[in-house]
Amino acid sequence: MPIEFTNQQVLKILFQAVAAMEVREEDFFRLNAYKRSLESISQLNEPLVDIWKRGQLEDLPGIGKALAEHLNELFSTGNCAHFDQLKQGLPKGMFGILGLPRVGAKTAYKLASLLGVSTPAELKTACENGLVAGLEGFGAVSEAKILKGIQEWESRASRWLLPRATEAADRYIEYLKSIPEVIQAFPLGSLRRGAETVGDIDLAVAAKNSQKVVNYFIAYPQVKEVVSSGDQKATVILKEGEQVDLMTQAPSAFGSLLVHFTGSKHHNIHLRSLAKERGLSISEYGIKANSKFQIPNSKFQKYFNKKEGRYEFADEESFYEFLGLPWIPPELREDTGEIEAAKENRLPGLVTLSDIKGDLQMHTTWSDGVNSLEEMVKAAVNLNYEYVGITDHAPSISSGGANRVRNLIKSCRREFEHLAKKYPNIKVLFGIECNITAEAQMALPNDLLALFDYVQASIHTSFDQPKNQITKRLMRALNNPFVTCIGHPTGRLIQERLPCQADWPFIFKEAASRDKWLEINAQPNRLDLPAELARQAKDAGVLLTTNTDAHSVPGLASLKYAITTARRAWCEPKNIVNTRSIGELLNLVEKSRNNI
Repeated sequence: MPIEFTNQQVLKILFQAVAAMEVREEDFFRLNAYKRSLESISQLNEPLVDIWKRGQLEDLPGIGKALAEHLNELFSTGNCAHFDQLKQGLPKGMFGILGLPRVGAKTAYKLASLLGVSTPAELKTACENGLVAGLEGFGAVSEAKILKGIQEWESRASRWLLPRATEAADRYIEYLKSIPEVIQAFPLGSLRRGAETVGDIDLAVAAKNSQKVVNYFIAYPQVKEVVSSGDQKATVILKEGEQVDLMTQAPSAFGSLLVHFTGSKHHNIHLRSLAKERGLSISEYGIKANSKFQIPNSKFQKYFNKKEGRYEFADEESFYEFLGLPWIPPELREDTGEIEAAKENRLPGLVTLSDIKGDLQMHTTWSDGVNSLEEMVKAAVNLNYEYVGITDHAPSISSGGANRVRNLIKSCRREFEHLAKKYPNIKVLFGIECNITAEAQMALPNDLLALFDYVQASIHTSFDQPKNQITKRLMRALNNPFVTCIGHPTGRLIQERLPCQADWPFIFKEAASRDKWLEINAQPNRLDLPAELARQAKDAGVLLTTNTDAHSVPGLASLKYAITTARRAWCEPKNIVNTRSIGELLNLVEKSRNNI
């Protein structure tokens, strides 16, 4: 009988195998294949074990015959001798601290070997006592950075990244909808509002028979532990560690529950204040009116439940309408002006995934991607994109010289031209992601940047420089005539690395005046620009672009998370570059090059 490992469990096993290989300095090509497999599996939209059951493991980038055999052993027996052998002789403690911010494989190995630490708490104590600073090759600065990383990890360790929480919730909801007692099912709370991290996963179900739904909910195959179970509610812990809470409600009052538990807290407080002014009180069950309340429209009488003495609403639209408001999209419910905008009928018509006509940042085997250029183009064709932009990382001049890099670019351009003829129904743009160096220079000179259709400039090093230096680096890119867009502008990695500090109002003003774009990067641990800054940029007149930064074909599916972030930033289609037609897009590229 196969062992039903989750994707996260497989990723953890392979991540530890990769770390062991790095410490042992194993063959580069084999190590790189394992890393490519991590990328492939992390982007899957279905369980890896299901792909194994179909005999299709080797169809995934990075999974060759040998690794497929190891995974076959893992799924068949629950263990893999090869993975165990890789870890043999290494300190077990290194795997307990591996993956903390600023703690890579070799650092974890040294710390576990020299200090005997095996948990984040033990490493934190060692740092606080100055033991790490005393080790050869570390010092006080390294110790302070590791300690800061642990503190960041502690503050966010109980929260899940939006994509992981979304996928877990979507699978659970799909399972629940398979029984006829479930009329509707939605996520709640910060997950429904599209926040970048999520604590517990809350689900709401409009149910014909609540007890049957609860019983089915706790029977979900991925449940590890049932924490509590009642007539209408239940709480479970999944095998991957997520806590999931279920709330059921009669279909007639489901809209009230959705509004109440979607939040946010401050949005609900504002709604209650608005209701109180009208002689109303609201709850997850509906709206009650005092004796002085005058019903605004006779059509609302049908919502009144005489037995309970309240108005009940099957959907959110009716709930908001009763309060004199249009429906407010969940992504906006943070009490940052959405209720005032609703009162004045000026809520934005938010951008949707269906508005997107192309993806303008992704990587191929020309740099650090796991799929070939043609494979990425074919995937974009299958998504019915009008255009696709490939932005492999700029090759290094220092390691090969300008002439070698120029020849490499020309060779790559020829492949693009070949694919343009082979796939005439999509425009393939020849872009580049060029590093903005710590010294505030572009990694490639202008005569080489001029060879590309467009240039995305990004910071990839020295993230903790002072605010004025980061601002200077970003301005260097904005002042370059060939740069079209700034990629993942803050450089943050959610739960791993804090965002760069820059003078953002100044950057937004200067980007707008030069017709340069800023990116909302869809990578699960980036979502960068964050929603708050993206809204400021939009309000300053900056055009934003929503890109996946995909390094594999499955990674193209993550675009929806950039769209969610854009919606939280109040963005309409007109604010997003890649809602434009190819003709409009090329005009915007040309405009960004001429306005310097």
